[in-house]
Amino acid sequence: MRQSVIVLSLLFAASAAAQVQVVVQIYNNANLSHPILAKATASADRAFAGASITLRWQSCEPRCEEDSDIPTFVMGLAGPQLAIPARAVLGFAMLAAGNGNRAVVSVPRIEDFAESTATPLPVALGHAIAHELGHLIARSNGHTVGIMAARWDNFGAARMRQGTLRFSQSDIGKMHKRLKASASLASQPAL
Repeated sequence: MRQSVIVLSLLFAASAAAQVQVVVQIYNNANLSHPILAKATASADRAFAGASITLRWQSCEPRCEEDSDIPTFVMGLAGPQLAIPARAVLGFAMLAAGNGNRAVVSVPRIEDFAESTATPLPVALGHAIAHELGHLIARSNGHTVGIMAARWDNFGAARMRQGTLRFSQSDIGKMHKRLKASASLASQPAL
């Protein structure tokens, strides 16, 4: 019995040590209600929990300052004023703009997707936010499977509703590798 407790304690300590924290500054330009936004961020939290990444949310009304000690990403929630040319695109990550930490999700496009797949809006929105953050954290516009699929179909939507649409192990590895690299750069003394 005692050995089991020790093993469980070691496993818990190892998983806690592997947990990484990032800040997500969110700009609610679509004027979503607080309850919908809270449920959407909780949905994104669950997606990243499976990747051992903790999201620390900051509501940026009217603006936020970046915290240089923790990787910080900026998520914009756009209303109908944002014109995205590609019809199937729900959002985009701007890896070449600024320091490559900004993304936008089109709320009207997410609303259309949610309605056409009978997925609750906060669930669909949370997964779209997780998808775009996945691009930013991994510093890649590539697509794989699960949350990082290029397109979600009815099967993907069903997995969202069930809470089983996840990041692949490959995507998790890429994100942790990039976060570890950025932590190493941040800890080096300035010249």
